[in-house]
Amino acid sequence: MNDLELLTDGLFLPLSFHASFSDIRKRTISSRTEFMLLLCGFLMAAARISLSGIGDPVTLIVNNSLPLVLLLIGSVFGKTGFGDFEYALSMALFYPCLCEVSSFTPIRGIFEPIWISTSVLSIALVNAILIAWLILFAMNLLKWLKEHNFPSRVPLAATLAAALTIPVLIPRSLLLTPFLSKLAHEVNTQKIELPLVPLMFIGFVAARFGHIMLM
Repeated sequence: MNDLELLTDGLFLPLSFHASFSDIRKRTISSRTEFMLLLCGFLMAAARISLSGIGDPVTLIVNNSLPLVLLLIGSVFGKTGFGDFEYALSMALFYPCLCEVSSFTPIRGIFEPIWISTSVLSIALVNAILIAWLILFAMNLLKWLKEHNFPSRVPLAATLAAALTIPVLIPRSLLLTPFLSKLAHEVNTQKIELPLVPLMFIGFVAARFGHIMLM
């Protein structure tokens, strides 16, 4: 790992920690943190351009255009916040290049890993969506068990077992969690909103340091 990569991680990680806790507590990222993320991201992009030339912004656009466009459209239609798009843009500025990751396979010999080469932002976003699906499934299951008057300890135990079993014993089945959640679907259920930035940050850590896509 060279000095530029160390500086990139040293700037992005603490800012992401702060943004994640702010999004969890207040459902928004402070304007100061957003500004610092984008400013440092543009400075890192400028540093790479000075070292490697004009190819760096081209790489940034080509590798990260799809997730950025999706998040921008989501923010326009109110599905995600504009702060989520700004955080994703800063991640793309910090980490514009491709990375190689493998699918999550805790049981080797039965499920072999699938190797994928794509942008850090793309994997972080996919990981965030998969984690969100799993959380929603577990929450719906917990509500369903409580509504059907299971003994007090059964709902929590069953929810924890499901949350651990799906990704560990059935790799790549997280893609099915929207369908599995129908088993615990509650009519007239209250809308659940999960903060996207901390989920993206967890997905980023898995991709950047674990080289893992959680499916």
